[in-house]
Amino acid sequence: MRPRRLAHLLIATALAAPAPLAAQNPADLLQAGVQAYQNLEFDRAAGYLQRALNARSITVAARTSALAYLGATEIFRGQPDSGQAVFRGLVRFAPRYRIDRLVFPPEVTTSFEAARRAT
Repeated sequence: MRPRRLAHLLIATALAAPAPLAAQNPADLLQAGVQAYQNLEFDRAAGYLQRALNARSITVAARTSALAYLGATEIFRGQPDSGQAVFRGLVRFAPRYRIDRLVFPPEVTTSFEAARRAT
């Protein structure tokens, strides 16, 4: 095959390649985690939220939201101690943060408030 034709073939192949997988940046990971939480897919939500928190470019607001949802997720996964640990980390990260009682049910808000008072 001639070099020019090979170059054209490589370019055509690159252009036809699928787009990168969605949910690779922190905002997309957070959104996917929240969606999984709302769908009661707590194991999946925890994975997305952990990946969002591990991203270097996550914003302060996104980190705060991810920690709140991760704490709630841990509680619903039957791991209240892990939920408390996440909430303590959230309180240390954003001391003025208050969990939204319209978004999270009483078992989550109660756990968050207990972590806030103890931290």
